[in-house]
Amino acid sequence: MRLSTAMFILVGGVYLGIVLYVPMPTDMDAKMEFYWKTVGFKFTKSIMYLEYLVRGGSTIDFSVLQNILTCLATVYRVGAPLIRNSEGSTVTLDDTTFDGVRVLFYQRTDGSQEKRPAFIYLHGGGLTIGSVDIFEIGTREIAGHLDGMVVISVDYRLAPKHPFPAAYDDGLAVTKWLMRHADVYGVDPTRIAVGGDSAGGYLTAAIVQAIHDDPTLPNVRLQVHLFPWLQHFDYQTPSYQKNAHVFGEKTWLENSIPGFCFSAYFNGVLNDSLVEQMTTNNHTSAAFKNSPLYRKIFNHSLIPKDFRDPAHYTPPQSSDFGNEAIWNELKDVVLDTRFSPILREDMRGLPKAYIATCGYDPLRDDGIFYFHRLKDAGVDVFWVNYDAAFHGLDWYHPLHSETGKQLQRGFINFIKDNI
Repeated sequence: MRLSTAMFILVGGVYLGIVLYVPMPTDMDAKMEFYWKTVGFKFTKSIMYLEYLVRGGSTIDFSVLQNILTCLATVYRVGAPLIRNSEGSTVTLDDTTFDGVRVLFYQRTDGSQEKRPAFIYLHGGGLTIGSVDIFEIGTREIAGHLDGMVVISVDYRLAPKHPFPAAYDDGLAVTKWLMRHADVYGVDPTRIAVGGDSAGGYLTAAIVQAIHDDPTLPNVRLQVHLFPWLQHFDYQTPSYQKNAHVFGEKTWLENSIPGFCFSAYFNGVLNDSLVEQMTTNNHTSAAFKNSPLYRKIFNHSLIPKDFRDPAHYTPPQSSDFGNEAIWNELKDVVLDTRFSPILREDMRGLPKAYIATCGYDPLRDDGIFYFHRLKDAGVDVFWVNYDAAFHGLDWYHPLHSETGKQLQRGFINFIKDNI
């Protein structure tokens, strides 16, 4: 009995040590936010894995994490009355649907008949978690700062239950619906911006391209990408290598997570062996790695030199490798620009863009690659990197740090100045 108690204490102590230890760079902002996000994610991941073992299932159930986040958001919204909109604002919220997709619709109720601009927001969460309810405090704050604009938050379907192209279809359907019914909502269809964080930025890129290609619709006015997830091909970029060097697996966004999210969205299955191949870039063929398009887009020399620190970055040694069998299974979907908008051949004429990246983020270089794709095509694009920030940094009250405030001011002012 004593031995079993001692073993329980020992195992429990080791587990707590693993969960509670988080590497903390000295120059990172919002350290406590990062710490508790990471600890919370480690703990939740343990619950998800335990549930997976007990259930004897073939895939991890993301609904466990989704339910926890929903509960936290519900508690957090108890403080919602403390959230202040701009001085004199009369923004109201309507929970409704656009073309069968649930949205939260924020608008000013001052009786004005003037056609207003609009901002469509797509939340992050790797296309596997998140909802308009979880992000409601953030979108409400956006609506307050963009007083006089309509703000629409999209509750798109999530993987793995709803794989590609479900999330894309929902975001596109909402955007088209607003453009085609703009008069009903008092919106100017030529002054609509689309944006989002992380996976929401990924969906934004695909949606604005589809709208651009539809001759029956006006072009989206602006596209906004906050620490966006934009590519599924190179998992050895300088930012991925930095993330592995600084944090290893002791961070909430370890390098394998985007691969799991990719797998869930690709076909609704969380494939461990595929993710393992992806982390070493073995999921694409040698021929594709040597193609002109790949070499043009994923050229590491596009990343600023001071972001390629030899302390944690090793340039690619070869491109003559890859698992042909895996690539043959993936290529028909991943080469589709609805799935991989960064691969679009002709970026000319796309909307003016804002891209914000973070220094402590494996996805940092995704945003930089997309910045260069747009810039090289003559698109008016602004890129800013918050070197002390991490992926998923909160930018809304009351959790936002000084860097979070800067990030919020940046994209809000961009929309105000250019819409």
